[in-house]
Amino acid sequence: MQAFRRLPDPVAVRLALFYTAYFAVAGIMLPYWPAWLESRGLDPVTIGAVLAVGFWIKLAAHPAMAAIADASGALRGLTVLLSGGALVVYAAFWMADEVWHYLVLAGLAGITFQSIMPLGEALALAEVKARRLDYGRIRIAGSLSFMAAAALCGWAVDHYRAGVVPAAGAGGAGRPGDGHHGAAAAPGRGAAVRGRGRPPAGSPSTAGSSPSSPPPAPPRQATACSTGSAPSPGAASASTTP
Repeated sequence: MQAFRRLPDPVAVRLALFYTAYFAVAGIMLPYWPAWLESRGLDPVTIGAVLAVGFWIKLAAHPAMAAIADASGALRGLTVLLSGGALVVYAAFWMADEVWHYLVLAGLAGITFQSIMPLGEALALAEVKARRLDYGRIRIAGSLSFMAAAALCGWAVDHYRAGVVPAAGAGGAGRPGDGHHGAAAAPGRGAAVRGRGRPPAGSPSTAGSSPSSPPPAPPRQATACSTGSAPSPGAASASTTP
């Protein structure tokens, strides 16, 4: 009987798993989300706008979700609903082509994913108070999950490509041509998103000559005939010195 009493509370285990899942996604998205957006061809200004939209949206989303949870009394159900919505939103980023697609999805992510933690914290603290659970032991599972996910995703990005970021966070798979490493953007994709249509640097159209054209002749050295004066002895000796 004493052995069974030492088993952890099932509610504490479920809360620890909640923190583990949430902070695993946060550990992937927080450090590597900008690298994935860059691999999709977004310029730094657009990436900054996409990142900022979610944080501005949550200023209004958090009080609204709290009011809905208080009015309905379905705190747990609303948290589950927002979790499913966040999964759908992050999966939809794969189909984004225009800049406004990314901005709209970032706003929806601010409503769904960013609102999960306040509601989850309220639910966890209510259970901790009712069952006299150890909040520290429950919460540390999220911290360990964050560090492990950040380290593993960093290894995956370094060895594969930035496309593994949403694959790890939302269960997707990388598109071909999204870049081999985290900070490498596909030139064709970037031109399509930004609408500039510029060819990659170093191509024949930007270099100004075709690959088959002969290399330019080296510049001719100045001689006494070209300058109109006889070379000095020092100049003659300098020209023969290796």
